[in-house]
Amino acid sequence: MRLSTLFRSVFLATAATWAAALPESPRAHPEDGAAAAVPRIIGGAPVSDNSLGFTARIVARPLFDTTLCTGSLIAPNVVLTAAHCLTYVGNIKFFGVPLSITFGYSSTSPGQTYNSTKYYIHRGYDTELAHHDIGVIILPTNVPADVATPVKIYTGGYNEETVFTVAGYGVTKDGSTKPADELMQAELKIGDKVFCEHSYPMWDIATQICLARNDGRDTCVGDSGGPAVVHDEDGKIALLGITSFGAGAQLRNPKCGADNVAGYYTDASEYISWIASATDLKPAKFTTANSTGNSATRPYNGDTTNSYFSQYMELLEASSLEYLDVEETTAAPVVNGANIGHSLLPSLGTGVGLAVVSLLSVVV
Repeated sequence: MRLSTLFRSVFLATAATWAAALPESPRAHPEDGAAAAVPRIIGGAPVSDNSLGFTARIVARPLFDTTLCTGSLIAPNVVLTAAHCLTYVGNIKFFGVPLSITFGYSSTSPGQTYNSTKYYIHRGYDTELAHHDIGVIILPTNVPADVATPVKIYTGGYNEETVFTVAGYGVTKDGSTKPADELMQAELKIGDKVFCEHSYPMWDIATQICLARNDGRDTCVGDSGGPAVVHDEDGKIALLGITSFGAGAQLRNPKCGADNVAGYYTDASEYISWIASATDLKPAKFTTANSTGNSATRPYNGDTTNSYFSQYMELLEASSLEYLDVEETTAAPVVNGANIGHSLLPSLGTGVGLAVVSLLSVVV
């Protein structure tokens, strides 16, 4: 069952009830030093070396000539990104549109570009709730190591003190339509649990990471699908989060980097089996963990209970709004051996879904 888009209106109406309870002081921010040298991603901090060379600029041609999203090379021919990057831009659907994936793009270099029409999104991806916002692009050929070296997905432990480095080719000013002409980065930390719950009561703590209140440092439009990386115990960069969306209590249009807005990132470590299934890769080829093998440590002492979710649902029920029921099917249509999920076409029948299959992203 999925909620209709009316839930967003209810959220705006009921968020005021929670706003008074929001913590007054922000969470701890990255310490002075290296972090302080990296200004907010909106406004710009170029990546000065090749440490994040696995980051890709994604463009949907022929619809757009500018950055659509960002992604990360996790295998020689596999780019990890957000599901919403492979389905919609605003109200425009572009299933099956050729994507241009470029490594090393900057104002002084066109980089190396690969084109692909083969990409997959998670079957559970929900366009309304932004849950399971993860997808992969399969490139027609391997990317040479001298162009980009794949980053591994981190499956070890982390906590509130873990420093994340986010990167992307998105806009450099909130409200702008001009994306960065070079790869940008910023360092962020985990957001306060209560603040993150209030900012987005549908937050799935088990599969989404909340980074918030980082002195204006943030990701923005065009950074979607990009990496949020950490360092494993050996000091190597590893990918943990995928940039997904931002939200704020009582805010219809959250502003990137604002103190009253939280950023949510898909926890890639929770989707290892799905990635392996979608790409035919063995997990050992694209994952890494702490050398201690400690994968149990998680933020908030491992508490994945969203304290405000049940409260929110009660308010939603009390509003007398109707649910939008989506029929579940035991077997989705199969085309070329791949399942095509109906969740992408909630208002269309099975026959229509099959008729337009050539224009759909495949859901696995």
